Amino acid sequence: MEPVRLRDGVATMPRVGVGTYRMGGEELVRVVRAAIKARPEGLLVDTARAYRNESDVADAVEGCSHAFVVTKVSPRAMGSYEDVRASVHGSLQDLRKTQLDLVLLHWPGASKLPPESQLHRTKRVDAWRALEDMHREGLARAIGVSNFTERHLMELEKVWSIAPHVNQVEMHPMLPQDALLGTCSSFGIHTMAYSPLGQGALLKESSVVRVAERLNCTPAQVLVNWCLQKGASCIVKSASVDRMVSNLEAIGLDLDEKDLEELKKMGKEHTLRFCWDPETIL
Repeated sequence: MEPVRLRDGVATMPRVGVGTYRMGGEELVRVVRAAIKARPEGLLVDTARAYRNESDVADAVEGCSHAFVVTKVSPRAMGSYEDVRASVHGSLQDLRKTQLDLVLLHWPGASKLPPESQLHRTKRVDAWRALEDMHREGLARAIGVSNFTERHLMELEKVWSIAPHVNQVEMHPMLPQDALLGTCSSFGIHTMAYSPLGQGALLKESSVVRVAERLNCTPAQVLVNWCLQKGASCIVKSASVDRMVSNLEAIGLDLDEKDLEELKKMGKEHTLRFCWDPETIL
């Protein structure tokens, strides 16, 4: 499966990668290095300022030219233009880089504000302008957002001079994000999926198990490949080296129309989020 060429050719990005939420220290380094070894063609490594593990990620990817590191500006830094710039500079320092591969706004809202606050809108604009400027200055190859809904993107479109290159969102067969995928595509925004396993809850879903049995693979591989078949890149997390390497092998699967139709039924019956709901943020 070919890597993703982001809009305007700003970067070429691998299709699969490892998440590091709630990981750190030797555990993180061990899993990420094993994933790097398993994916010499290229690997996404997903971190965030809020995870407080960027220094560990730097240790894990040291000397590796094919690791593409994704980091994110914390909602705590969404207070002002200057706060966002300071957050990005902190990431540059902890990741030991002079240029970030991809930096995202982690959340469409600022911390310590009620979800219905009008201030979220102005702070999103200020935060995005900070990322635009840092992209122009060469401090980030690509910039983007995370957990932005169609509404958030449509509002931001009125003021952006550079559209996000990526929108990272929760995505799996019970939250297929079809409308959002269409909106992102219309703006030239690549979609990156996280939590493809539904925090593990989808691994025992009958439809997923049946497809895995037909393909002689694991349910996790089915769910990761489903995201890839939708045109998204995919971040998957596991603290087990063996499971992580197995999950990344999903890129070699080929779900056929019968498989995709069976998985599609899951989202038709009802949608379900396992992570945070950005729809609540004004």
